[in-house]
Amino acid sequence: MVPIEVCRAMPKVELHVHLEGSVRPETVLRLAERNGVTLPADTVEGLAEWFTFRDFPHFVEIYVAVSNCIRSAEDIEFIGREFLVGQAEQNILWSEVTYTATTIKRMSGVPWDEQIDALNRAMAWGKKELGVGMGLIVDVVRGRPLEEAIQTAEWAVGARDMGVVALGLAGN
Repeated sequence: MVPIEVCRAMPKVELHVHLEGSVRPETVLRLAERNGVTLPADTVEGLAEWFTFRDFPHFVEIYVAVSNCIRSAEDIEFIGREFLVGQAEQNILWSEVTYTATTIKRMSGVPWDEQIDALNRAMAWGKKELGVGMGLIVDVVRGRPLEEAIQTAEWAVGARDMGVVALGLAGN
């Protein structure tokens, strides 16, 4: 059996992770406080308990609540940097990260160009300061209008030289 220390020290990749679904409870609290958003809990411990996913609908509930805390390009860059810090702590050198740009735009009004610029600032910082990288998988949300899916695909194709590595499909 391989000791856990050996596993922790190994360089790794993560090929399926959702940015908004992986925001740490302490980061969510900071965003909620900064943006005046009420959450089901107001402590790290309470949010950590709520973050214990029971099923996929519960994951989506948390995903939407976290997305509602993101109100600006600065918030997007902040969660990107916090995500990369967490990856570096686990020696994850590369991540392919699903990101739901249309939900952020719909909930906060942050335009796509500001979102991708914020994510690129976080990615450049992570590469330079932490030695970790990420590619973005911009996803189409099932059940949303066709026009939104087309817009998402156009964004993804247009940003293929700005860190977008794929177009994904998400939701129920």
